[in-house]
Amino acid sequence: MPLFLRKRTRICKGLFSFFLVCILSCAGAEREIGGLLDRRARALAEKDIVLYMSCISRDYKEEGHDFEYVRRNVSGYFSSLDGVEVRFSGRKIYLEGSEATVYQDVIMRTMAGQVSHKVQRGRERLYLRHEKDGWKITGGLYGN
Repeated sequence: MPLFLRKRTRICKGLFSFFLVCILSCAGAEREIGGLLDRRARALAEKDIVLYMSCISRDYKEEGHDFEYVRRNVSGYFSSLDGVEVRFSGRKIYLEGSEATVYQDVIMRTMAGQVSHKVQRGRERLYLRHEKDGWKITGGLYGN
């Protein structure tokens, strides 16, 4: 095989390997983000503030709201309800390095006693960042 073809083949193999690594790392990140969002949904359904806050970055900032505001707000929300049912669909994840934006449709039904209290439907936009202990929500809980 001529030298120029061998070099071209090596370059093509190198590019293929590079793109394969990128695709696999994106798939891994999307899987991790999906796990984070599923954990948050479980925390809502179980009204588990510790599990919920494990999904939120300590650096959470949005329109004057921070991590402690989220903790107080969600704790109050959980204590005022007897039950929460939540369903997410149509999830789209856009990755950009160690940050991501997630769009998903949400239907949340809250219960007081055995009676359905309120049904909320909407499209959620969350901002995430990969931190040392995994993906965390850094914004979007209050600005949608």
